[in-house]
Amino acid sequence: MTEDSSVPVFRFGREIPKNEWPHQLNNPLSHRVHPLCREAANQLISFIAKLPEGTHAFRRNEGQNSCGKMFGVLLIEDREGKIGFLAAFSGRLGNTNRLPGFVPPVFDLLDEEGFFRQGEHEISQINESIREMENNPEFERLKTNLQHAQASSAEAIAKAKALMADDKKQRHQLRSQLDTNLPLTQQQEILKQLEQESRNSHRQYKHTVAACRKTLNEAESALQQATAEIESLKKKRKEMSSALQEKLFDSYSFLDSRRNRRNLKSIFAEEPVGYPPSGAGECCAPRLFQYAFSQGFKPLSIAEFWWGDSPVTEIRHEGNFYPACRGKCAPILKHMLNGIELENEQALNGTSSELKPEIIFEDEWFLAIHKHENMLSVPGKLHEESLLQILRKQKAGWEQLIAAHRLDMSTSGILLFAKNLEAYRAVQALFISRQVKKRYVAILSSKPALNQGVVSLPLRADYFNRPRQMVCEKEGKPAITSFQVISDNKDGCRVHFYPETGRTHQLRVHAAHPLGLNAPIVGDDLYGFEGPRLMLHAEFLAFTHPFTNKWLELERKSDF
Repeated sequence: MTEDSSVPVFRFGREIPKNEWPHQLNNPLSHRVHPLCREAANQLISFIAKLPEGTHAFRRNEGQNSCGKMFGVLLIEDREGKIGFLAAFSGRLGNTNRLPGFVPPVFDLLDEEGFFRQGEHEISQINESIREMENNPEFERLKTNLQHAQASSAEAIAKAKALMADDKKQRHQLRSQLDTNLPLTQQQEILKQLEQESRNSHRQYKHTVAACRKTLNEAESALQQATAEIESLKKKRKEMSSALQEKLFDSYSFLDSRRNRRNLKSIFAEEPVGYPPSGAGECCAPRLFQYAFSQGFKPLSIAEFWWGDSPVTEIRHEGNFYPACRGKCAPILKHMLNGIELENEQALNGTSSELKPEIIFEDEWFLAIHKHENMLSVPGKLHEESLLQILRKQKAGWEQLIAAHRLDMSTSGILLFAKNLEAYRAVQALFISRQVKKRYVAILSSKPALNQGVVSLPLRADYFNRPRQMVCEKEGKPAITSFQVISDNKDGCRVHFYPETGRTHQLRVHAAHPLGLNAPIVGDDLYGFEGPRLMLHAEFLAFTHPFTNKWLELERKSDF
């Protein structure tokens, strides 16, 4: 570090010649990691190891809430033209968001003298007052009185209604049995008496209802008086929380390279979500760029890495590098890096409309193609050309092709297309009813504990970091994969996957997750480690042809 500890700039332990410096700032949302960033990360890891004991529990066996942490390094050129790097951690490290050696937060949520902590304290006091009032014995008594009044009133009204119905039934019977031989005046007197009894019965019922309503109103009024103050406090709490949140969004003010500022609310107003998600602005990348721009440093390259145990829901590997999250960080970084030309991020093995498709099967209803790795199956949100678009342009009769299923962009293998809507609906029914047999081959980074078995881990999207998926028992959809180890040698552990469901990234997550095989697929830059390519290939597809009723088997072995 520099001698001035107020400026947390780390220096390398060697001279860095200019030809080793990054030529352009990399995209924080990419997986590209400059060699100097790796060197800086290793230096930071040594620094982390020397943090005071108890600063943060990175291992689960050190405490119930133990969990790793995302760290970031940003190579910078300082005001004197020297190279160094800044360091940051996401959120809090232990119980603090400020530690020597790390850049400060964009806004200090933990400042005891700041408005946010003061506001939290005031809201906590209101919460305590609400709890005391709701747990007051007199309040409980009033609630019990109302419950008893409701029960007794319902019972009394039901009895009165039943009695009125019985009286009515008896009067009806007396009218039907009236002796017509009696003098007319006597008959009229009897009918008049029955009519009076009917009025008395209704009057008594109304009296009972009125008495019950009075009792209920008194009980409700007493309770409402007691709850009025509680509701007033709850309303005040809601208004204070909303105002505090708005003030917080205003306080998160982000610089760009020209020192222009925008706050969270302004930035996310232009996004589809329209509102900042929880924790926005607390990640490494915004902190690093904020400090660099505030100090007049030129950012050269950025990298983020995980240190410590992985969370249960996510898959993070210690020492592995990850891009900035898209949901929380991408909109902020779009503003912060406005005007800075970033390194070209075109994939080295991108798709090309000149690729000649390898046809595995074709008839008048279906077309099966071998999809290369790093190629989209169908058009996505980005501008990469998809295999579907390429096929539609390459041959007459293929203009109306519809993808019957999909493969991840990084996955190679058999992809089935329907030539018309009728064929698509027919084969979709087979996929939905799980009548299509699928087999994938993969090379794992290590050998699983079992040679064969079934992985069942429910999955959902990581909403703030798409396209990553998370294991989630509460919100996840069922995802089931059978597996079998085929070989294990110097070339890696080769397995067959038999997916029973077709969730996004299912095989990749089930392979990598500690509760799954705990062995990421080689080349999986999302859930494992970077490599030349993802070693996952859809090599077999079989189903009963919906129009010929013949069993159709399609196979294309992998190139690895």
